[in-house]
Amino acid sequence: AGVSLALSGGLTRALLQAADLHEIRETRVQMGTVVTVTVVHPDTSMARQMVASAFVEMERLEGLLSRHRAGTSVTRLNADGVVHDAPTELLYLVEEAVNYSRLTVGAFDITVKPLLDLYASSFARTGISPQDSQVQEVLSYVGYRDILVDGSSVAFKRKRMSITLDGIAKGYIVDRAVGSLRENGAQQVLVDAGGDMGSVGGRSQSEGWR
Repeated sequence: AGVSLALSGGLTRALLQAADLHEIRETRVQMGTVVTVTVVHPDTSMARQMVASAFVEMERLEGLLSRHRAGTSVTRLNADGVVHDAPTELLYLVEEAVNYSRLTVGAFDITVKPLLDLYASSFARTGISPQDSQVQEVLSYVGYRDILVDGSSVAFKRKRMSITLDGIAKGYIVDRAVGSLRENGAQQVLVDAGGDMGSVGGRSQSEGWR
């Protein structure tokens, strides 16, 4: 298997060289995981600029949508219960998430954060899951129907609510990174964010991404 992989890699490199293409790859820690951006392009300098721009876009979006960073739009919403003049990316994702909640009859619900916090706290303190009575209490302020999007504002209808976009934001950010690369002229792209992946074209004319 190792020999096959080596030969396959050598063949791909030969194909890229024959087409006067170069494979530029960069890996960084982003969104709490390892993110690798790969671009195949005839101009190595331009490809590096494309990759750098993609990471800039991912960093910008993480700075808006992460619940783990202080000062993001999501953090402020969770703290205050409302965000006015919310960024369009947050408005879009919240509306998409609520739509998925309707489609799944609540199986997908971004207001589950208080429950996640309860379980994390319980395991940290006692090493076991929380009591049923605690779960029921927290569930009383979990529910996607109590998210209000009004113009450029996002608000909660009940106190103690909070959201997590962990189940939707990473894929969205990967899509936006791929979009950024395409807008900059890349036609052969792979973005791998810890398994959340997006691509355009293939690694070469005869081989897809591996």
